[in-house]
Amino acid sequence: MTKALMPGLRDNTSLTDLNLDYVRLHNEGAIEVAQVLEINTTLRVLSIRYNMINGEGVRSIVASTSAIGRGKAWSYLELMSGRGGAHEWERRSS
Repeated sequence: MTKALMPGLRDNTSLTDLNLDYVRLHNEGAIEVAQVLEINTTLRVLSIRYNMINGEGVRSIVASTSAIGRGKAWSYLELMSGRGGAHEWERRSS
């Protein structure tokens, strides 16, 4: 799924909200998403709940969205593990 989606997200200039809930995303896919998030400057809202990502995948997503100086402000980021752990971060634009 992610291999087909990533080129479009990389070149996207209009999509601002992305919901990847329940898409069976694993750590590999989360890392691919994180790499695209470092390039994409239009996404402001990202939800990746109820997937199969944990430590490495979560760290990659958070690192790609929290780096300062990328020219974008996130409105909302939500990650929740399908294995009972929950991680939620909310960032408000100033």
